[in-house]
Amino acid sequence: MANFDTDLNEIPFELEALVSDAVGQILSHENPQLFVNWMREHIYDYYTGPEELPEGRFSELMARNSDQIVMDSDMARSLAANFASMIWNGVPLPSNLFRPRPMPTPKRNDRCHCGSDKKYKNCCARLPSLPSLSTNELWPIVYEKLDKDIAAGAIRENRVPLDALNMIAQDYLESEQPKKAVALLKPLFEGEVHKTNDDAEFALTLLCNAYDYLGHHRVKIAFLRAIIDTVPRSPLRSGAWQRQATIRMDNGDPDGAWLAFRNAQRDDPDSISLSVLEVQILNAQGHNEKSAERADFWIRRLRRAGLGDDEMPLNFLIEVAKNPSKAFADISLEMINDAGLLLRQWLESVLERPLPTYTLSDSMAASDPDDAQMVEVKVRALQTPDKLRRLELDWHGIYPMDKPFSLHEIPFEQDDPWEVIEELEWSGWLQRNPAAFDSLDILDDLATALIVHPQFGARWLNDTLFNPILQRAEAILEKVLVVAGEPRLDWIIPENRPALRSLSRLVNLAIMMGENDEIERCAQRMISINPNDNHGYRLIVMNQLIHESRDREALQLAESFPNDSHPEVAFGRVLALYRLGRVKEAEAALGESLELLDKIPRYLLAKRIKKPTLDPEGVVFGGDDQAWYYRKEMRAVWQSTPGALDWLKKTKKTFS
Repeated sequence: MANFDTDLNEIPFELEALVSDAVGQILSHENPQLFVNWMREHIYDYYTGPEELPEGRFSELMARNSDQIVMDSDMARSLAANFASMIWNGVPLPSNLFRPRPMPTPKRNDRCHCGSDKKYKNCCARLPSLPSLSTNELWPIVYEKLDKDIAAGAIRENRVPLDALNMIAQDYLESEQPKKAVALLKPLFEGEVHKTNDDAEFALTLLCNAYDYLGHHRVKIAFLRAIIDTVPRSPLRSGAWQRQATIRMDNGDPDGAWLAFRNAQRDDPDSISLSVLEVQILNAQGHNEKSAERADFWIRRLRRAGLGDDEMPLNFLIEVAKNPSKAFADISLEMINDAGLLLRQWLESVLERPLPTYTLSDSMAASDPDDAQMVEVKVRALQTPDKLRRLELDWHGIYPMDKPFSLHEIPFEQDDPWEVIEELEWSGWLQRNPAAFDSLDILDDLATALIVHPQFGARWLNDTLFNPILQRAEAILEKVLVVAGEPRLDWIIPENRPALRSLSRLVNLAIMMGENDEIERCAQRMISINPNDNHGYRLIVMNQLIHESRDREALQLAESFPNDSHPEVAFGRVLALYRLGRVKEAEAALGESLELLDKIPRYLLAKRIKKPTLDPEGVVFGGDDQAWYYRKEMRAVWQSTPGALDWLKKTKKTFS
C-alpha cells in the first residue's frame, strides 16, 4: 500500500481501506456519479472519530484538531464528495488508456457537487483542501484490482509508468512475494532494453533483491552480465556494475570489486549510490581511515547537489565519517532485526575492565588418547577463579548452546541463540553481569554464537563483536602465560579448550581477512602453546614460510614435527633443504616422503593434469585429491625455484 500524505493520515478515517475499496468501485464501472453516490453511502464505514457532536457551527468544527472532528450529515456529504474527487482524479482508467479523467471542480456559483443544493462557494469551497492522490501512488492498488490479463496488457503496452511498476514490485518484496516481483519486472529486461534511466536502475535493484530472496544467485549473475554486455552506457548499466562490485567484494575479490566500481563510475558519474559503494568496499578491506576520508568527500559533493543531511545516503555517510565501523554495524543491524545490538552495547560497557587472574594446576593425562599404548604425562590445566565458576554455572543455565565437539567450530545440534526470545534472555543476563567479560568459558560461548550469526564474516561484525571477544580471551591467556613462564597447554585438557579455541579462531579470522602477518603470529603462538598442533596450523605456516623464502624457519618448523607426513610439511622440508643447498639431505627427505606421498611429484611436475574427484567432507591421505590441493597451493613456488622441478623429476626416478 502506498504511503499517503501525512496530513491525510491525520484525518479520522481508515484511509487505506477507504482508498482500496474506492479504487475497486471505480474500476467496476468507471462512472464518476455512481462513485460519488457510493462514497456518500459508505463514508461512515471508514470513520474512526468521536460519535457525539459538540456544540458549534460547521466551519468551527472543521477548524478543530482532527481527533476532535465529529461528522454530522452535512459534513459526511461534503467529505464524501471531496474524498471522491481526491481518489477519482488520480485513478488511471482502463477506458482512457490508463490515464486519469479528472472530475471538473465546480465554479463558485455552480451547485455544489456534494448534493447539498447550495452554491459551491457557500458549501464545500470552505472545506480545507485535501491533497490529491497521485497516479503513481494509486497504481499498486489499481494493479491488484485489475483483471490479470488486462494488467499484463497495460504493462506490455507501456501504459504503466516505470516508477509505478517499481512501487508495485517494492510492495511485493515487502510483503514477501518475490516471485510476483520477478514476474512483474523481468519482462522489462527481455529482448532489447529501451529504458535505461534511474527508474530502470531501481527496477534492476529490485529484481536482483527478488532473485536474492529466492536464492537464484546464478540467475542474478547471468542477468547482470547480460545488462553489462548489451546495454549502452547509462544509469542502468552503472547499476549492474555496482551489483557486480558488491558480489565480487562478498567473494573476497577486492581487485574485481574496484574494477566494477570504476566501470559503474564511468557509466554514470553522478550516481548517488556510488558514494555508499565506495565506502563499503574500503570498509570491507579494513581501510577505515580511508573510508571516513572518502565519506567526507561525498558529504561535501552531495550537499552541493542539494541533498539534505537527514536524507539517505547523506545521513549514512555523515555517520561513516564519524566512525566507519559503528556506522556499518548500525545499518547492518537494522537489516537483521538488531540481532547482536545488545551484545555490542554490553561490549562497549565492559571493554575497559581489568584483566582477571587465572592460575594453572598440574594433572595427569594420556600423552596420545588414540595410541593403544598410551602413557600418562604431566600436563597443565587453566584454573578459573572461584567467583567466575559460580557465574559460569548461572550462565550455562540460560545460554542455549553446548560446547563444540573436539575441533569443530559449532555444536552439532543447538538452539538458535539469535532467536529473539533466546537472545533477549542471554543478552539481558550479560547486561546484569559485566564480570562475564572476565570468563574464558563465556567468551568462548559468545564467539561460538557469533559464528552462527546471520551476518558472520561481515567486516562490521568482525570489528565490533567477534574481534573484541577473541582479543579479550587472548589477553587473559597471555597474562597467564607470562606469569607462569610460557607453560605448555595441551588441547586434550578440557579446561584449556575455551582459551585455545579463542586463539584458534583468531587464526581463522586472520585467514578470512587475508591478513598474512596475523595468520602467522596467531598460528605460531598456537603451535608454541599446544605443540601437538591438533588444529594443523603448521601446514598453513609452512606454506607461508616457503612462499616467503624463509627456508631456515621452514626447516626449523619441519624439524619440530619429524614424523609429519602431511605434504605441506614433508615436501616443504624437501624444498627448504634444496634451496639451502643441502641437496643430499633433500634427497633423503624426498625418499622418506615418497613412501606415503608418492603422487605429489606427478602432480607437481605435470604442466596440465586432470582435476580428480574431490570429496567436500574430507581428503584421502596419500590420494589424488590431496596431491591436487598441494599442487594448487604450491606448484608456483616450486616452479619459481631455479632447477627445483628438474631436480625433483630426476631424483624421483632414483627412488622408482
